[in-house]
Amino acid sequence: MLIFAVGIKKEFRNSRVADLLFKATVEVGRKYNILEATWMYDNNKVAISLAVKLGLVRDKEFCIYCCDV
Repeated sequence: MLIFAVGIKKEFRNSRVADLLFKATVEVGRKYNILEATWMYDNNKVAISLAVKLGLVRDKEFCIYCCDV
C-alpha cells in the first residue's frame, strides 16, 4: 500500500472527518505487509503520528536547494 498524499482543508483539520480519515487509513494499512508513504515534512506532526501508528520508519530523506542567481 502506498500512502501518497493526504490533505485536509484547514477548517476541517480538527474535525471528526479528519479523525475518521486517519482511523480508516490505519485500519486499511494494517491489512498490508508492505506500506510506503511519501513527502512527509518533519513539522507535520499528524502525518508522522499516522506513520508511527502504521509501524513505518524513516528510510530516505530529500532536500530542496535553491539559490539567488
